[in-house]
Amino acid sequence: MSNPLHILTEETFVEENSKQLDKLDNIVIALQGIAAGQGGHVSVTTWKQIQQIVRMGLAKKLYSVGDQFIVSKESAITIACSNNDVHLSIDGHAFVEAMGEAGNIDYEATYDGVEWHDGEKNIVLANYGITITSGTPVEGDKIVVHETASDIIFEIMGFDQERIVDQSREHSMTLCMKYSFDGIVFDATEAFFANRTSAALPAGTYNFLLQAHSWYSADVGKYFQFTLTNDLPVGGQLVFQQAYNATLEGASVKVFASKDTLNSAATETVTLSEGRTGTYLGELRNSYDLAAEGTQKCFNHCQRALLGNNRWSQSAIRQWCNANAAKGTFWQGKNDFDRHPSWHDTSSGKDGFLYNLDPELVSVLGKCVKFNELATCDRSDGVTSEDTQDLVWLLDRFEIQSCSASEAVAPHKPYDYWHMLLGDTYGDWRTDTRFIKTNKHRFIYTFFSNL
Repeated sequence: MSNPLHILTEETFVEENSKQLDKLDNIVIALQGIAAGQGGHVSVTTWKQIQQIVRMGLAKKLYSVGDQFIVSKESAITIACSNNDVHLSIDGHAFVEAMGEAGNIDYEATYDGVEWHDGEKNIVLANYGITITSGTPVEGDKIVVHETASDIIFEIMGFDQERIVDQSREHSMTLCMKYSFDGIVFDATEAFFANRTSAALPAGTYNFLLQAHSWYSADVGKYFQFTLTNDLPVGGQLVFQQAYNATLEGASVKVFASKDTLNSAATETVTLSEGRTGTYLGELRNSYDLAAEGTQKCFNHCQRALLGNNRWSQSAIRQWCNANAAKGTFWQGKNDFDRHPSWHDTSSGKDGFLYNLDPELVSVLGKCVKFNELATCDRSDGVTSEDTQDLVWLLDRFEIQSCSASEAVAPHKPYDYWHMLLGDTYGDWRTDTRFIKTNKHRFIYTFFSNL
């Protein structure tokens, strides 16, 4: 398939946009006829049109729970010139954004001796992330951009089941992946100790007590010591380097100047040994007390120091799911103990999930308020839950009908999709094979526009 670069000149911009507006107006008229019970035919070809349908509260009339949409996400892009002396580079994301689409498509542009063009439309290469790195084009030269994309299947989960952030909007349509897109760590192992005091911790030998450690019971009640060659600055971290079910005896600990320091830039690596030599720091527990005095407030929850943080609002995967940005640019530490995940790397990392997903789809996504129960260690002053605002999220046990009938009430009502599959039965995600999906995660999207 060969599609030319469709680029608007200043002269045609108003004309082309008027045509698009007319097309949308015709759809609105047809939808109004359906709403009035007068029947009619609607040809829907864009996500913008689906957005209109949802906003008018007519999605239920055109679609059903379980209906599927296929969405493209660009995975690779190449560029070549018919003139072997002309060499080019291309910014794939800039190109996809400029084209407003992703797919398995070839685009072509021709040089007339002065400008690049598609038919009568002049093309400014820089506007599409294209750069001539060497050589001089001559009349008749052609550029071909080949875009490769993967298809993602989404299913309709339900209608008007979301709490929408934009309260001026009443309607929503929720989509979920039929298959998982990728396997990715929920959150990285956090630091077990972060210097939350007001002064640097001087170089020297220190020890701590391991208490209520549920992952390796043989170590519980033991003291472990280590020696710092350098001062640990305010914000500095100590991070275990061994598996969660292994003894701390002989384990390595990396030292970082801050939560933003890359794993490859550790200040030093120290070794733990059993003993009580040096200055006592406090206890590492299966809980934490950030209001504690002295260095005790510097200790993390033991499980988070070995397995990462399971709190959705502070998780690394939440940042990835909602990011429309290149790898290495969007992760931020959410607490004093946080460490960046392995995919936060400019060479081997991962772009945000929304990055190079069909741009028109991304433009109509709207944020929803998601309910999150808090772990016991995060509860204080009677607060047992928190809300987050997300474009993309992981299904919780309520949403997939992995709860009891008495729990399946607002704001925990399961999506109609699961009721269609399971009827009035309620499963357990830990044992019920009906909840097993390809790879490790499923993601949810709501269509209702952030524009």
